Amino acid sequence: MSHWNTYVKYSYQVILEAEHTTGIQLDHDTEAYVVHLFANYLDYPNLNKDPVCIRYLESLTKPTKVKKELLKNVGDECLLIYGLDLGRPRWPSNGYYQDLGQMAYLSLAHASTPAEIFFEELADKFDLIGQIIKKCKA
Repeated sequence: MSHWNTYVKYSYQVILEAEHTTGIQLDHDTEAYVVHLFANYLDYPNLNKDPVCIRYLESLTKPTKVKKELLKNVGDECLLIYGLDLGRPRWPSNGYYQDLGQMAYLSLAHASTPAEIFFEELADKFDLIGQIIKKCKA
């Protein structure tokens, strides 16, 4: 993370511009999450290297702490792939990454008691966030 602050500043500008262009306004916490997700992608752009469905299924047999980390990674990667249209010809269906990403965030939300509402909301807003991320690639 050699240029993390630069990536965050750039990501924040890009996300704000995309929100303005789409007319979608995310709440502060979701916006901050997406900014950091996008900044992390700029620092480590390797996505779609391993099948996310296999990683999702493997996460379900892990201890809670590991499971939560794996599910978050799967949800985040699916959101970026969905938003950036990466690897579209290889998609099994149009809704594959959206469905899998939402499932990962919901599974993550309910891996704790009580459920982590933030990740339920990410699952609910998955398409809206994806529309914002789509505007970031232009």
